[in-house]
Amino acid sequence: MKKTYLFLLAVVMVALASCSPSKNSTPQELTGISLNKKSIEVELNDTYQLRVWYEPEEAEDTAPDIIWDTSKARVATVSGNGKVTGKSIGKATITATCGKFSAECEVEVVKATTNPENPETPETPTDAKFSVSPTSIDCPAEGGTYTIEVKSNISWSAACEKSWATISPQNGNGDATITVKVEPNTQSEEDDQNI
Repeated sequence: MKKTYLFLLAVVMVALASCSPSKNSTPQELTGISLNKKSIEVELNDTYQLRVWYEPEEAEDTAPDIIWDTSKARVATVSGNGKVTGKSIGKATITATCGKFSAECEVEVVKATTNPENPETPETPTDAKFSVSPTSIDCPAEGGTYTIEVKSNISWSAACEKSWATISPQNGNGDATITVKVEPNTQSEEDDQNI
């Protein structure tokens, strides 16, 4: 009976030793991050999903949350999970930060794909109704505030890259009134901007 007890005790100790955590299960320390793309091209109003790669890969479980930022929100925005949206034609830098590490992606927002039958007109749904009034404004050198009526049954966005004009709102869905404020022109030169 005594020998059986000692044998069972030895089996239990061996089983417990095999269940103890190994040195390889310790959390991996983050040594850096990178993005799946260093540069992307996004069409106006289109999106692209950026992904973060952790170095080493095992460090993802213990790494701090990713903080996303954009250098020019009027050109491209980025959501809390890395989805980039093209807002206006131009370039911006998207940055992902994880603790003391960061990674960047250069974004160029380009015009939407055009309709092959009419290269000047972007493709829109066949049942879409969209109109803008007025279609152009001549502004005096003193500047001014103007309204543009948008009649639409689809989502739309408006953008301006010139420092002398601001627009609000910049996007919406359906009918809207857009306000355009133009600053006085202190130089004797002409400049155009499509909104």
